[in-house]
Amino acid sequence: MPEEHIGRRIRYWRRRRGGMTQQILADRAGLSQSYISQVENGIENPDSRSTLIAIAQALDISMAELLGFPGDPADPNKAEAVASVPEVRLALLEVEIMERPAEARSGDELAARLARIDALRLSCDFANSVPELPYLLRHSIGHSPRLRAAILHATASLLRSIGYRDLAWRASDMALAAVRESDDLSLLGPVQFTRLKCMPGERPALLEAEARRTYEELQPHTSDELTRRGYGALHLSAALVESVQKRTVDLNSHFDEAASVARSLGEPLHPGGMSMSFGPTNVDLWRMATALELGQFHRVVEISKDVDPTALRDANRISTYWLDSARALAHLPGREGDALAHLQKAKDAAPQYMRILPAARNTVSVMITRAKRAAVADDLRKMASWMGM
Repeated sequence: MPEEHIGRRIRYWRRRRGGMTQQILADRAGLSQSYISQVENGIENPDSRSTLIAIAQALDISMAELLGFPGDPADPNKAEAVASVPEVRLALLEVEIMERPAEARSGDELAARLARIDALRLSCDFANSVPELPYLLRHSIGHSPRLRAAILHATASLLRSIGYRDLAWRASDMALAAVRESDDLSLLGPVQFTRLKCMPGERPALLEAEARRTYEELQPHTSDELTRRGYGALHLSAALVESVQKRTVDLNSHFDEAASVARSLGEPLHPGGMSMSFGPTNVDLWRMATALELGQFHRVVEISKDVDPTALRDANRISTYWLDSARALAHLPGREGDALAHLQKAKDAAPQYMRILPAARNTVSVMITRAKRAAVADDLRKMASWMGM
């Protein structure tokens, strides 16, 4: 199946639906036929989750089927990470049935390895982090539920980053079970925060209910710093779900609560692990994400002007800052050059992440399609070539 841009995937699935016309798809999704046409031809990029959900439901497919997870198959970094996924799957099964390894490893060794993986994850180095997961998972069996939850949490985060969302969801469910077994509420927020990001987006009301149930459970226990970070992060999750549903009534209250918690904590000294990089800067990044979801592209740009992404010390989040800014700029007439410059900065921050991320590839593809009416800029052509497009 062609995967240069999301429009081609939409056309592919539409034609598999008994010759469904653009008009029928538009009617079912609550969109216009002209918009569907522009999306399929790569002129418009459906950036909002709500639009993608509507199109997927109209095509009677899942979001995973609609989006896929494009990436250059010749990219050795992704290939090395993906090659380890079957072994990760088996290791998760062994953890599930608690099949102990022949030789035990100390908790200190596993914690040190987990810290190394987390450092690699912060720099979006999937080629060197994902292959470490089977060892960690297998040797977590027999250790404390807290250590097992931390290892499963890292597994879920990495699997989601390379596109294995269903497997990541399974790992995050297992992490949640380990947290409940440990009876340590400080881990609940971070694990649930990642679990919500792994769950299918087709039922945003369910995600909202899960977020609310968890932050209400955590609220009486926020004297603990990690619990407070998890509590604040879950309000960010709830805010994004509100924006997907185009319900802005409670949006500001979620951000007010998250910002208040973030100010009391400051930026995390150690942004990886369970901290979720939650702090004042990350709250602003989520404000950008919700504004992008609502189609408020000028607002995204305005918010970005007051954000210093380097305060995060997290390549994933820094890259996301530049990418979301670029996606908004790509929608504004005459800002294509700025959008490309910000895409380049996103690439510089986290090359492996940018090369495989659907949102990045879709943005570049749409910019190329628009530019073909004149001449594709050399820098844009180089970016597309680097992405294997």
